[in-house]
Amino acid sequence: MSMPQVRPIDVKVRERALDPLHSFIVQAPAGSGKTELLIQRYLRLLAIVSEPEQVLAITFTRKAASEMRLRVESALQAARNQIEPEAEHLQLSYRLACAVIANDAQQNWGLAGHPSRLRIGTIDSLNSRIARRAPLSTGLTSANSLLEDTGPLFREVARRTIAFGKDDGELGDAVRLLLAHCDNITDRLETLLMMMLQRRDQWLRKIGSGQIDDPAALRTWLEATLGKLIESQLRIVADKIPHKLTDEIVILLQDAAQGIKDFKPDAPVIAWAEQPALPDLNIENLSLWRALTNTLLTKDGCWRKAVNKNSGFPPARKAEKQHAQNVLKRLSAYPHFEAALANLQALPDPYYSDAQWHVLAALFPVLPAMVAILKQMFAEHGQTDYTEIAQEALHSLGSDDDVTELGLALDYQIQHILVDEFQDTSRSQYNLIRQLTAGWGSDTGRSLFLVGDPMQSIYRFREAEVGLFIETQQHGIGDLKPETLTLTTNFRSDQAIVDWFNRVFRQIMGEDSDATTGAVQFEPSTPWLGNTPGAGVEWHAAAYRQREEEGKKIAVLVAQTLNNYPHDTIAILVRSRSHAREVCAALRDKHIDYTATDLENLDDQQVAQDLLALTRAVTHPGDRLAWLACLRAPWTGLTLEDLHALAAHDHTASLWQSINDPVICARLSKDGQFRLAAFRRIMTATLERRGAIALRELIEGTWVRLQGPQTLKDRTEFELVGRYLTLLGTLEKGADCIDGAELMQRLAELPITRSSGEGQVQVMTMHKAKGLEFDTVILPCLGYRTRTSQKPVLLFHELPHAEQEESLVVAPITPAAEKSEPLFDLLWRFEKNQQAYELKRLLYVATTRARRRLHLFAQLQRDSNDMASLAHPDKSTLLAELWSALPKNFVAKACKTLPEPVDKSRTWERKPEWFTIKTRRLRHVAEPELAKFSAPEIDEVEFEWASLWARHVGTVVHLWLQQIAMQGVDHYNDAVIDAQRPALRRKLKQLGTEKRMLQQAENRVVEALKQTLHDQKGRWILSDQHENSAVEMQITDVCEDDFEKSVIDRTFVSADGIRWIIDYKTSSHEGGNLQVFLASEAKRYRPQLTRYRDALRATDDREVQTALYFPLLQVFHIVDCDELQRTGE
Repeated sequence: MSMPQVRPIDVKVRERALDPLHSFIVQAPAGSGKTELLIQRYLRLLAIVSEPEQVLAITFTRKAASEMRLRVESALQAARNQIEPEAEHLQLSYRLACAVIANDAQQNWGLAGHPSRLRIGTIDSLNSRIARRAPLSTGLTSANSLLEDTGPLFREVARRTIAFGKDDGELGDAVRLLLAHCDNITDRLETLLMMMLQRRDQWLRKIGSGQIDDPAALRTWLEATLGKLIESQLRIVADKIPHKLTDEIVILLQDAAQGIKDFKPDAPVIAWAEQPALPDLNIENLSLWRALTNTLLTKDGCWRKAVNKNSGFPPARKAEKQHAQNVLKRLSAYPHFEAALANLQALPDPYYSDAQWHVLAALFPVLPAMVAILKQMFAEHGQTDYTEIAQEALHSLGSDDDVTELGLALDYQIQHILVDEFQDTSRSQYNLIRQLTAGWGSDTGRSLFLVGDPMQSIYRFREAEVGLFIETQQHGIGDLKPETLTLTTNFRSDQAIVDWFNRVFRQIMGEDSDATTGAVQFEPSTPWLGNTPGAGVEWHAAAYRQREEEGKKIAVLVAQTLNNYPHDTIAILVRSRSHAREVCAALRDKHIDYTATDLENLDDQQVAQDLLALTRAVTHPGDRLAWLACLRAPWTGLTLEDLHALAAHDHTASLWQSINDPVICARLSKDGQFRLAAFRRIMTATLERRGAIALRELIEGTWVRLQGPQTLKDRTEFELVGRYLTLLGTLEKGADCIDGAELMQRLAELPITRSSGEGQVQVMTMHKAKGLEFDTVILPCLGYRTRTSQKPVLLFHELPHAEQEESLVVAPITPAAEKSEPLFDLLWRFEKNQQAYELKRLLYVATTRARRRLHLFAQLQRDSNDMASLAHPDKSTLLAELWSALPKNFVAKACKTLPEPVDKSRTWERKPEWFTIKTRRLRHVAEPELAKFSAPEIDEVEFEWASLWARHVGTVVHLWLQQIAMQGVDHYNDAVIDAQRPALRRKLKQLGTEKRMLQQAENRVVEALKQTLHDQKGRWILSDQHENSAVEMQITDVCEDDFEKSVIDRTFVSADGIRWIIDYKTSSHEGGNLQVFLASEAKRYRPQLTRYRDALRATDDREVQTALYFPLLQVFHIVDCDELQRTGE
């Protein structure tokens, strides 16, 4: 229900935000309608510009860009149709849209027919568009295919970099030093270098090429910045000193100096003897401040309880000692001063040690060399990533002092920029915006509109810096000084929910903002809505570490909510993917449909684990664990007793030998013997075929013969099998060769999606929930930690600087052999503090998704020292942030119902708990028909010039044709193909092409590609000018209870409106009648092309034509799919 007010209390602020002549930075808390305001501002600007391209709207996700575009186009369409909405806020959008329609007609834009002229997109797409407009001679990679999963490539780059350690010269010496720094553990250095590659946009702009012209000057500059950092910490201490005790503290220190000088003449505190007041806040006085700290605090960073001779107060000086203890007693009331002194106590010296500097000097050449290797591999593989595109876009625009022609062209074209979710901006993205608005002043007729909410900045792992929002509020960006506006009305949540937000988060977030630490001031909201039935916040108790029971409680709660509110949406939001495992299992057990995107990895799924065991058993016959897993898998289903009878006699013997030993097999039960016999016959045929056909096909065929499809429970498991086999096909290096470690790692990195129902119940991470809203929100596992962050090889810290020269502090990672290093520890403490502030913001994001009801699950345990109270949760958990918000009656009830904590000192007395594992297996194992055993058929005609190497040629030709079609055929010629010969050869080797056939295979690939580029029809097929074009389009056909996946090589809609489906065939034809050969090929592939055509016809009512293209023959052969019916073939 709506509140009594007719208009929101911040209506004047919203009206001010639509002034096109001014720039603004708008803070918009959760539920404040920022997207609607952004759209209204965009429409207002479109109504006054001469071209729609002059207004640029930037978002940070494709979903947000699509939503904004859809809402803008819907508003314009409503204005064209004169459909005026009833809601007042929509009426304003309608009037603004009408003004745009009028301007559209006057300027002849034709937006109705060309909506693509609306410049609404992500910042990544903007980067790509800018980089692609740069001259090709710059060698940029923006035209390459975008690499979503950079892990494998980054790992290879790190390994190549480490390999330089075998060489002589500066780079080899630097790598060896870094290896020694990591205790010569290459895996550790590899991981650290991969982390640095992922963050290269942070450090590459700071260290450049890594060439140090004047090492002494660089060291001096860095140490000067380190001194500034230390001075900033001294200022924090000075701000926390209680003023009424300042003189008392000075007297205490003077007394300590006088009392210690006779028996400790070198004690640092002696310098206080002649110090009349607190010293100045500079590094020259650092020793005085350290002496103050060590006098007042213990080594553990706590106030001293007493003083003695060692601290300068011998028994003879009773009056001074009494005064000191009185001061210390009074200081105990100032915990913030104590914490500030403890930080000062851990401060490093204001200079680098020689060991630190040697590591830094080694990193400066290694990191840029690693980037050079990455760029080379991008070029070889025809790939790129978002960071590379962003760097290229900045490079294309030039600098403030040296603007490029492209930068000038964009500056002329763009008049107004709107940026959504500005709080999630990284430093590189911030620099791009600053570069695009360089020279814009308040009187230029141009405007910048930044909207976001620093309280919802939760993407530090993507390099987002909330401090940039705060800096821009305080100092502006470049020449622009946007006016700060704050929205206060919450249109999303009921009053009870908003009141809870205001009460709880004012305490959690505090009232101060700090660009350096990431602290953000809480901004309260005013509710627009009243309360609906059942609205509010409810706490639920769950016993700590009993996650299955908690999952069951959540499933019951979801069922009750669906029953009470059948049309409401429900979201279960987790901090970590691992927190969703028991919840999802409980939902499945209660048969509640839910959608969960990317919450689980493929390696966690039993069906994938069984296929992995089968793969390892086939490729590594000596892997006993893999064979045991295959025998235990549902398709064989041996009992534990039968497995013991088979394997226990000799722990070193090959299980395959035991499986073929009739004496050993006779020990099994009758059922086990029958199951083992069926398994043995199938695996015998499999091992005989190993090396003759592709591993992916061999594993799939074996799995089918083992009745694997009959063991699957639902469609999701069928999809999991398909994903595993697809991954296996991409990794195999030959017919029977695969890197098992890489396969397992890739499985662990491959997320899966479960989807059932209509999305009424969704399980997702809190990060993914940002921007969404639900009637009911459930937050489980609040009391559990997540995996801690890994320390990088290098830490950077920028001091606050508005638009001044950057002040940078750099610290190398602590050597593996040492426990700590003050400088790195200091910067890591800053990092952890920023993470702690982001944790508060993550909690805010998660709770503010709720419209009506918010359910919080607290994982509790009784305090072992006080059974009437609860143990405080770990400080790194979300529950710790909410601890003070727990209702008293809830705590009292929990203390009575929770089980007693386990006495850790007596855990050795606990007896083991035995349980029986439920075996999931086929009820009956069918007798295999070995005569019909085969992997999926391999067409001999398709690769008729022989054998395995020819198939590899076909695979590589397909890959390169796909790449050419994606990047544009105009970017390729004979010279480009010749330049890519090393990459072609490397791919052929990866596929397992024999060395003696490698050159012939390479030449055949090059011939096929060049023939295509020389053929007019080939260039037409690969052109990027077609509409609705796709390469390697995956389609899935449903056939009774099974699924059949296929891939269409090339499809597009030609200028005459015909949808073309084209399959590449790398066959050659030597001798005989060409037309007879083409007719034979058409007959062979007609059923396949017909299946493709029918699948696309289900979603596209255009006329569809199918064809085969033979690159080596330069032949484009149209295949009539209906000929089968007409001729009765």
